[in-house]
Amino acid sequence: MSKNFSNDKPTLRRSQTITTFGVGSIVDLPEASVMICGIDKWDTKGCVPLHDSRLEEKLRVSYFYMPPGTEESSEGVLAVRFPRQMRCRKCKRLDDLQVWKDRARKVNFYKDFDKTPWCDIDKLQLIPSRFVVACRSGHIDDFPFKEWVHKGAECEDPSLQYTETAGSVGLAGIRIKCTSCNLARTLAGSFNKEVLEQVSRCSGAKPWEMKWSSECGKQLVTLQRGGTNVHFPILKSSILIPPYKADGLKTKILNSQLWSYYESQEDGFDVLTLAPMLSQELKESTEDIKRELEELTTVPDEDDEPTSTEEEYRFQEYQAFTKDIEIDEDFKKDFLIERLNGGDYDIPLLKHLILAKRLREIRVQTGFSRIKPPSTHDETGQEIPEDDRIQAVSVSDNKRTHWYPGYEVRGEGIFLEFDYKELHNWAKTKGVEQRISRLLKRSDKNPDYFGTFDSLSTEFITLHSLAHALIKQLSFECGYSSSALRERIYCSSDTSLNKMAGILIYTAEGDSDGTMGGLVRQGRPDLFKTTFKAAIKQSEWCSSDPLCIESEGQGFLGLNLAACHACSMLPETSCESLNRYLDRALLIGSLDQPDIGLFSTST
Repeated sequence: MSKNFSNDKPTLRRSQTITTFGVGSIVDLPEASVMICGIDKWDTKGCVPLHDSRLEEKLRVSYFYMPPGTEESSEGVLAVRFPRQMRCRKCKRLDDLQVWKDRARKVNFYKDFDKTPWCDIDKLQLIPSRFVVACRSGHIDDFPFKEWVHKGAECEDPSLQYTETAGSVGLAGIRIKCTSCNLARTLAGSFNKEVLEQVSRCSGAKPWEMKWSSECGKQLVTLQRGGTNVHFPILKSSILIPPYKADGLKTKILNSQLWSYYESQEDGFDVLTLAPMLSQELKESTEDIKRELEELTTVPDEDDEPTSTEEEYRFQEYQAFTKDIEIDEDFKKDFLIERLNGGDYDIPLLKHLILAKRLREIRVQTGFSRIKPPSTHDETGQEIPEDDRIQAVSVSDNKRTHWYPGYEVRGEGIFLEFDYKELHNWAKTKGVEQRISRLLKRSDKNPDYFGTFDSLSTEFITLHSLAHALIKQLSFECGYSSSALRERIYCSSDTSLNKMAGILIYTAEGDSDGTMGGLVRQGRPDLFKTTFKAAIKQSEWCSSDPLCIESEGQGFLGLNLAACHACSMLPETSCESLNRYLDRALLIGSLDQPDIGLFSTST
């Protein structure tokens, strides 16, 4: 039932196995539809360790691992076939994969069933079902075709056929028939939760953990196998900054042969036994190794409070960009900046522009959700009862697992430091407060689960909208596509003592597309002044105006004002807030209040 990607093409990039095709996602391959297994099923012997002490402390884990590649591991990233319901396009039969396999064993045929499931009658490759069902707890299973057809009626030996009628449109054209009792039913209405509830409840299946049943019983939702709502990855990221190092004794231990052997043992070694052996292998002191081993083997308590808020965490990065911090020569391979005077750019409120010539970011997947991103309120703003909320699922089913899968990105960027006091004073003007109040109230009912800020503010929305405008313009001028650029917003709340207002735009690709040098060159005064003015000018017009500029709420849960796909939204890889909390009117003004924009007079 399980397979790996190392011996089967096409393969996935490491970054894909953290984001788009992370744990719990469905991957469509030419010969199979599979689900990526949880990290407890991975071969960690082939995983490359990553280390960022700040992020480890924040997420309360000991280290991170990159997904194993074909060169490091013979197992690769384990996956399981899903959906298990498969059909033959010629004989129309629809059945579970195991039933197909039992039939195939009785036929002497040359095809390898485990690699390519095939029909024992027509010798054709089987097609996985287009439909699956999921619940709010993240469980996912095959669509209950047998229960759907029989509507609770008993059938001693159900045998299903799947036919598609060309004359009918949509789900009404898909007909499921039981040849044993001659009952038949189209899939019309199968996406209606109330209708589906009459035939089946959640079985608690967790294919990514190879567990096909557990206690649940919640209401099911029908999804298409390739739909984006099947898998919402929960990602965390961190910029490596001085004095926090990525390499050190901990990394040496994780790369050692003894550590690989230690992890392969069910109970492992005692730290006192392992330390002297590692000391001999690594030529390091036993006491230093003991201290690192204690951190690596200690499982954090789930009830422990986070060591810092997201705002405090980002303020450390903000200081690394804006303050004169001494950087060791060894660290410059991961973090190298050049600070330029904002007065050379003729941009309102800009204090400094920092050229980030070298950056290193670590992104990790901590979990995922299904149907929707986790939220405490529904589309109308009503609070959802706790039992009915979309729940986040961890990438590991083992509570003692003390690592997350991740990957590193090395590239370049531009950091804009703005005058927080001036920005705050502008945000408190009457016209701006009146415009943005409705969005702030809406946000209070829909907290940011992905943790990109602690408290939404007018300043954040303004900086976020400006970042989108700049990324769109930079994609035309610096050689990168918009999907290759990424934002990181630094903004403090009204009550915070650590005041910050900044934007980091940096390369988001982990390959050669992230290190071409064009972004840093574009940050020089002779080029960026033109880029900035062009970005603001482009924000003044949208092909959906006046509907867009006059909008009182659009996008997911109405968390955008004047922002749509035609003017402000970016590829999902570029925006850390899922294209929410945007309003270009804060930059250029609105139709009825053209002067309220922060840059209304700068163009």
